Amino acid sequence: MKTETKNRNCKFVFYIFVVVFLIILAGCADKQVIVKTEYKDVYVPVKCKVELPNKPAFDEKNPQTAKELSKYYKQIEILLKECIDE
Repeated sequence: MKTETKNRNCKFVFYIFVVVFLIILAGCADKQVIVKTEYKDVYVPVKCKVELPNKPAFDEKNPQTAKELSKYYKQIEILLKECIDE
């Protein structure tokens, strides 16, 4: 009977030791890293099939050339906006 109770006590102490050991090791575990996925828009260059008009020459003495140049840039802007909307 004494050996039986001694054997039970040894098993009980062993299980307690294992549980305490596991609790101690669980405290050493790394924290879980939370990964946050962030999505960003990636713009891909697209080849646009547009014929550009001829660029007018600019003359400082003639104000009409400045108007022609501004019209040219507006046309270019409109053509490029059409490429984006495709």
